[in-house]
Amino acid sequence: MKSRLLGMVGVAGAAAALLAACSSGTAATSNTSANPPAPATSSGSASTTSAELSTAQTSLGTVLVDSKGRTLYLFTQDTSNPSKSNCDTGCDSVWPPALVPSGSSNVSGVDSAKVGTVTRSDGSKQLTYNGWPLYEYQGDSAAGDVKGENVQGSWFAVSSAGTKVTSAGTGSTPSSTQSSGGGYSGGGY
Repeated sequence: MKSRLLGMVGVAGAAAALLAACSSGTAATSNTSANPPAPATSSGSASTTSAELSTAQTSLGTVLVDSKGRTLYLFTQDTSNPSKSNCDTGCDSVWPPALVPSGSSNVSGVDSAKVGTVTRSDGSKQLTYNGWPLYEYQGDSAAGDVKGENVQGSWFAVSSAGTKVTSAGTGSTPSSTQSSGGGYSGGGY
């Protein structure tokens, strides 16, 4: 009876610690569930995301950037609910995924509840925001560059709301009808 009581106290303590971590606003979880719009845990276990995300002012308005100040993009042929990256072999050499960095977390000017991860086909963890997998563009050579904006009608900078930026300072939800070129072939960069 005593060991059962101790076991129940241990489970309650672990649950309280997990709840405290989730409510602090600094922990984010993997977004692989089909229903919730906010990042949710996958496989029934919690995982924290170490993110290097902030916002910066560009010619498009305020957009999401990584720790180097490089603009982050979404690919409209990905899905956000559930999160899924469709930019793999070939595509990812032009559009490198924003992978989960190791070390401490640095989230500034973004809604930490919208930060999550998705597991790529190679097993690596890619950052997501509002469910959308995030990418850099190899054509952006400096902080603030937005040369990847609207490449082949499939790649867009990400607003602080987690939507695609379509003109200076505005964001909208990606449409589901896109070209079959995958957004990375045919000289669109």
